[in-house]
Amino acid sequence: MPVKDGKEALEEIKSIKPEIKYIFMSGYTSDIIFERGIIDKEIEYLSKPISPATLLQKMKKVLSKS
Repeated sequence: MPVKDGKEALEEIKSIKPEIKYIFMSGYTSDIIFERGIIDKEIEYLSKPISPATLLQKMKKVLSKS
């Protein structure tokens, strides 16, 4: 993204709507994302490429959380 990275965009969105449900996606592997502290391990994460079935499963998991 030209102005913000994904984490910055997420923080801004959460400041407007704190209860929003989200999935963080990246082309980087999860070990790089978590080792570098880009996101916390509690955040739902998917590494690209993503199959439709995997995306659907993760969406169901995130949307079912209260």
